[in-house]
Amino acid sequence: RVRGNGTELGFWNEANTLSCRMNVTSGDWVASGNVIAYSDAKLKENVETIKEAVSIVKRMRGVFYDRIDTGAHGVGVIAQEMQEVLPQVVHDNLGTLGVSYGNIVGVLIEAVKELSAKVEQLEASK
Repeated sequence: RVRGNGTELGFWNEANTLSCRMNVTSGDWVASGNVIAYSDAKLKENVETIKEAVSIVKRMRGVFYDRIDTGAHGVGVIAQEMQEVLPQVVHDNLGTLGVSYGNIVGVLIEAVKELSAKVEQLEASK
């Protein structure tokens, strides 16, 4: 069932439990369960492991910021900067850029593995 008022729109399941809601003023989306993106191998081709992930991460910049429209303090990245580093995660929505943060995880995983291998190599050479 869908219910709403002037500020929020919510979706309830058959047990009459709120499953997700969107605040139309703030733009916040809240789900009572996991947010899931399809990542099945059957949907992908030309799969390649990310190389030189540490160098990609080193070009990223994490920032704290205050939203101009709401004044809310946040943490994240700047889409225009990410466009230069990892354009696959940047999307244009009617002239305003957004970032698919979850899609950055693959780069971070491979960067950790690269760094871990370097640490192991350094420890082995002691």
